[in-house]
Amino acid sequence: MKKLIILFAGIILTGSQIVAQQDNTLYFDNQLPQSILLNPAQQNNCKIYFGGLIVPFAGQVLPPIHFNYSNNNLKYTDVIHHGAGIMADSLIIDIPNMLKKIKKVEYATFETDVNWFSAGYHFNDYYFSFNMTDRIDTKISIPHDLLQLAWEGNGKSFIDNAIDFYGLGVSATWYREYAIGVSKKINDKLTLGIRPKLLFGKLNVWTHHADFTWNTSSADYTYDFHTNMEVNITQPYYSVNRLDYDYDGDSLIFEYDTLPQFGAKEVKQLIFDTKNPGMGLDLGAIYKLNNKITLYASAIDLGFIAWKSNPITLKVDGDFTYDGWDVQPYLQENDSINQAHIDNFEDSVIHIFEPESQTEKYYSYLTPKFYLGGTYQWKDNINFSFLGRMEIYQYLIHPSFTVSANAQLKKWFGGSISYSYINRSPTNVGLALIFKVGPFQTFMATDNFLGFIWPQSTRNINFRFGTNVLLKCKKQESKASI
Repeated sequence: MKKLIILFAGIILTGSQIVAQQDNTLYFDNQLPQSILLNPAQQNNCKIYFGGLIVPFAGQVLPPIHFNYSNNNLKYTDVIHHGAGIMADSLIIDIPNMLKKIKKVEYATFETDVNWFSAGYHFNDYYFSFNMTDRIDTKISIPHDLLQLAWEGNGKSFIDNAIDFYGLGVSATWYREYAIGVSKKINDKLTLGIRPKLLFGKLNVWTHHADFTWNTSSADYTYDFHTNMEVNITQPYYSVNRLDYDYDGDSLIFEYDTLPQFGAKEVKQLIFDTKNPGMGLDLGAIYKLNNKITLYASAIDLGFIAWKSNPITLKVDGDFTYDGWDVQPYLQENDSINQAHIDNFEDSVIHIFEPESQTEKYYSYLTPKFYLGGTYQWKDNINFSFLGRMEIYQYLIHPSFTVSANAQLKKWFGGSISYSYINRSPTNVGLALIFKVGPFQTFMATDNFLGFIWPQSTRNINFRFGTNVLLKCKKQESKASI
């Protein structure tokens, strides 16, 4: 176990970027059935649980929604702020400061989940769960060189320095998730959990890879271009029959089926579309080291989606050197001759970078997340915890760290307060509040409530809330025995 902890910490500390979905404040709170979303080994202390948007009354009072936005470099005030001197009363757009703040790649994440229905059932040492959730996960990455090129052009700091667009990309996916989980107490110390998931994709845009460089020579200002890019797109509205360049007609050909009428029927078809199947898996473990210390580990969102409904893959690959134009051929009085030279140049470029399209199915992958942490029981109703989390995106490790205090203060009220280091930002104070009246449990949680107070100074804003119905709950035990 010590070797595992050291290895995990070493991987996190060597991670080069940080940007991630966050739910860290809820991870250790087994009062909430939602904690099973982060560790499938968790077991709620109520025999029956259900919730979700379609549950009458409970689902509408506080809809079960999760939202997350984060980026790894910029705050609003890094780009727009008050000026100095005579400009002190004015807002200025500070592009140089923005470029200074951005490292090699700017990552931004937008995520939202809507839970339609979820349920749990406790039977002896087993805990069974079910979830039906729509998830939208969007990640955008913009290389620093692209922003700097837009600001200063290629004739300044990029002379003899290649403009590198590595990291440019987008990953946007909307899919539905059906998950069936089971957790079992193996013995008094160890609990294991697993959540296999059936996925159905709705929409996808995915940059499989983007390798593009542009070098400007100081000797004669020759441009050397290299590109190798692939973008995959799936949408349910129409199928692309042809996308290529017609050299005879000198035009880009884009043929597709007639656009459908977007009415109630089409919306229903989109919501219940099962043409893009996939599979996922969550794994979790809880180990009680002694009466004070409990260790937790989990891996979630291991999986893929096969995109078959109107898929299209665009590829561009080639190298090109531009050393200027010989103006002599263009000094003709005959415009048709001049145009012919221009057309020949355009054709040569298009032949080199000819876009290639395919309409075969392709696979995209979920963003895997790994958690490792533990709790220390201070009093019967209060514990302290530490959590390390890493997410893998674009072959990079994106880590975060959270310390929290968790308490059950009254039978009807409990919660957590946390501090997280996320996206190189040390100002993330989280809060979770849990209220229970009769069978109804309402909760609100965020990893950074300061972001709602000072949004201009934050890189991370997230929240999760909802209402659960809990039946046949056991009397709250000392958390030292969890």
